[in-house]
Amino acid sequence: KKILFMLLIAMCVLGTAWAEGTSESSSSAVDRPFIANSAELTGEFHAGWGNSTYDYRIRQLVWGFSLMEDNSKGEIVDSPLVVKKTVSDDLTEWTFEVVDGVTFHNGEEMTVSDIKFTYDFYMDKEALMATGGSSSMEDYVDSITIDEAQNTIMFKLKEVIFTTDASVFYETWILPEDTISEGAAAAGQTVQEYVKANISDAIGYGPYKIVEYSDPEYVILTAFDDYIGKAPAIKDIIVKYTPSETELDQLLQGEVDLLARTVEAEKIEAAKEADFL
Repeated sequence: KKILFMLLIAMCVLGTAWAEGTSESSSSAVDRPFIANSAELTGEFHAGWGNSTYDYRIRQLVWGFSLMEDNSKGEIVDSPLVVKKTVSDDLTEWTFEVVDGVTFHNGEEMTVSDIKFTYDFYMDKEALMATGGSSSMEDYVDSITIDEAQNTIMFKLKEVIFTTDASVFYETWILPEDTISEGAAAAGQTVQEYVKANISDAIGYGPYKIVEYSDPEYVILTAFDDYIGKAPAIKDIIVKYTPSETELDQLLQGEVDLLARTVEAEKIEAAKEADFL
């Protein structure tokens, strides 16, 4: 099991100080799993329950974006899910036409009904709180209307705030309605209870899908063939729990390729002295 574990683990980490191990003789093709370090993972890969940075990175890989995303300039812009967006003059009505042909990792096709389901899911504060979850979405959204024939969804907001785009439409990861509703009905649970009970089984539509999760040791991910964005250059990623006491040794020995959020001076100096990093 340990050999399997060591053969499998990885991840792309954004916005951190990092050291990436690359052999001078290595091929430019990424033909093996990329292994990234991590603190202990909680497995809370659905938003609403935990706020671990390490679990959040898994969500980024599994979903990628929601209706809006940020670009390299830090601007909040329409995501690849959006064909067209219109906003009323008073900024209280936001209408999105959604692209056709997006599929979740399990093959379920995404529709505007999935998007409405997701927002209704997070606007139900009472049901979320009953499972230990929380969301502020109800504070912002008054009502949601969909037109399945036109593949559009319209949000009526309660009020306009400076961060409306980021607070309402950014990183509200879309959930597969049929999978969750059918699973909840079969289990005799609310949809919130079902997601909480299966919180590590994240089904998104982003660049990577989860292959295996071993609590709290590692997550194995592989590139999603039907991803609508740019295909990842790295096919397989292993995110591996790496104790801070041994993470530098593991980097120097090639057992991990990436140390994220490394701030200790002695580790940085050691990495700088290694000619293959």
